[in-house]
Amino acid sequence: PALTELDLSNYGTAGIGDNGVIRLLANPHAGRLRKLNLGHNGISEQGATALCVQPHMRHLTRLDLSANLLRNRAAGDLANAPPLGSLEELILCNAGITNDGANALAKSPHLNSIRRLDLTRNRIGPKAATALRDRFGPAVSLS
Repeated sequence: PALTELDLSNYGTAGIGDNGVIRLLANPHAGRLRKLNLGHNGISEQGATALCVQPHMRHLTRLDLSANLLRNRAAGDLANAPPLGSLEELILCNAGITNDGANALAKSPHLNSIRRLDLTRNRIGPKAATALRDRFGPAVSLS
């Protein structure tokens, strides 16, 4: 019950997957998490969306979903998730995000506390990169 940080990263493409994320979030103690690292776990849009709709995720300040199969829809879901409004760090390296996902993050009505947004190793063009820099300033990493 006192667990506030959980690192389940680097389990590979089979990883915990979407079902693992859904099972993790079903635990009533998951709402105490402040930092959650699920990088490199075979998580797709379905798993990311499951995170977005959980009201008890509102205490998260750091979320790492690097090297998962998220793509643009998941980036849009993360951007539009009220429970993730407390995020200070969002790490989405190598997550299959392109201009549409980047623009959704730049327009997010909820990601107002971001101090670090890592989108390195994604395919984001110059216009979307400018939108991200305009919104998040030096907090965004793109290269």
